[in-house]
Amino acid sequence: MKDGFYTFHVTRTGWEPLSYTPPPNAGFVTVGGKVRLIRSHYGSVFLRPVKQDLSVTVKGYDPVKEEANRPLKGITVKLTGVDFTDDTVTLVPPQSIITGEDGTYKFEKLAPIRWKIEAGRMGYAAVTSLVSPNANGTFQPQTLELQLKPTKVKVVVASPYQTGNAVKGANVRLQGIRNSNTEGIERDLEAQADAAGHTASATFANLLPGRYWIHLLHATTLSDLPSRSGPLFGPSSFQVAFFPKETFAEVAVEKTEQIRVNLEPVPARVRGRLWATDELGDPESTNCDPEDRRVFRLIAQKGITFVEHKSIKLLASTNNSLTIDTDAAGGYTALVPPGIFGVQIPAMTEYTGHNIEFGDLTEGQAPYPGPWPYPDICPYSTYEPGHHGAGVRLDFSHEYQLDLFVHRQYVSCALTPTDRRSRFTTTIWRPSAPKWLQPARRRNAPAPRGGRPISCGMSSRGLTRSRSITRITPRSR
Repeated sequence: MKDGFYTFHVTRTGWEPLSYTPPPNAGFVTVGGKVRLIRSHYGSVFLRPVKQDLSVTVKGYDPVKEEANRPLKGITVKLTGVDFTDDTVTLVPPQSIITGEDGTYKFEKLAPIRWKIEAGRMGYAAVTSLVSPNANGTFQPQTLELQLKPTKVKVVVASPYQTGNAVKGANVRLQGIRNSNTEGIERDLEAQADAAGHTASATFANLLPGRYWIHLLHATTLSDLPSRSGPLFGPSSFQVAFFPKETFAEVAVEKTEQIRVNLEPVPARVRGRLWATDELGDPESTNCDPEDRRVFRLIAQKGITFVEHKSIKLLASTNNSLTIDTDAAGGYTALVPPGIFGVQIPAMTEYTGHNIEFGDLTEGQAPYPGPWPYPDICPYSTYEPGHHGAGVRLDFSHEYQLDLFVHRQYVSCALTPTDRRSRFTTTIWRPSAPKWLQPARRRNAPAPRGGRPISCGMSSRGLTRSRSITRITPRSR
């Protein structure tokens, strides 16, 4: 530069312009705003930036709204001023914020330098972006896209029933925990029957890692069950509901957490009395039909067992029966899981089931007489309609009256007339111990040529010895 007087002006886009004047007593000759230069000098100036705003929006899959490309709340955004040529060199210390409902934050009063933006949250892949000022020193608004890492919770629903139909359709609710990474997430799914096993499952995808509360609620009707027990017809369906179940699941990022929930059925309440008969009211009557002549009494007994009917096969052997005892007056109360059940009393070796009186009190149904509910499949082609039954239906939460009537064993005898002028000849069979799992089989003597057998029921107490009977009323048994 030539010797002369100069004015110094310093400008840069994004920075406030500066006019330089040497300070007094610095050895410079100045005239007004000009400085005389007669030799080389070194000088430095500091420019003030024109402060600018930088708007940052974070978008991605929102697990709360279950929508993609949504503004994301709760994302940590860190902003650091870095060198234009080396972004590892920090010029301005980092500042961090957390995005609000709109997923946007405006950083204010920033110098027009290069800035590094880092955005992330547990469960998302972190994103980094470098932003430089425009030619006019301003910043272009920035939008960052975050990718959700695949995180799932699978809830497997099981029950004591050996079929997926028992838990298929169960309502499974998943909720995030307040003030945690999962807050705001709430989903409802219906469990779908699994191809293998006796379970159903619901899989919640696109979740954030963390802790979740799980709630299950379910009620259904199990239908199209086997309704035949040999020649006997029984119930083909029953209603079951399960106690609500709550649990928690903790899932890590990019993992699938599987949790098994075992539901417990709401039982039916069965109450009743045990009646027993040992004799007929009038065993010497010329009409020996015992049905209207039995003398019943209440009896205390241990080991009354409710057993799921063997044609149903829904409950495992570990929980398909329930054994209770009566009180001293012969009364009992049992909480039985919903299903189709028979009754047996193995300890009563000298008695056999006669009939029941059964009523659904919840439905306002008075007890009515019915056949004894055997738990086994009837192996015979014939049966006694008033005494041989295929089980009773028990629905959840219902209250039932079930009075049990047993009698000492009796036998059927077959008599064959040999001549119209002769008396009948009586044949006696002594009974064996009862088989509670099977109805007693009718035993008739073969009919000789020219005659036909006549079957009648008689009390075993009255058949202690053979004797002739002048008249006997035939009764099919």
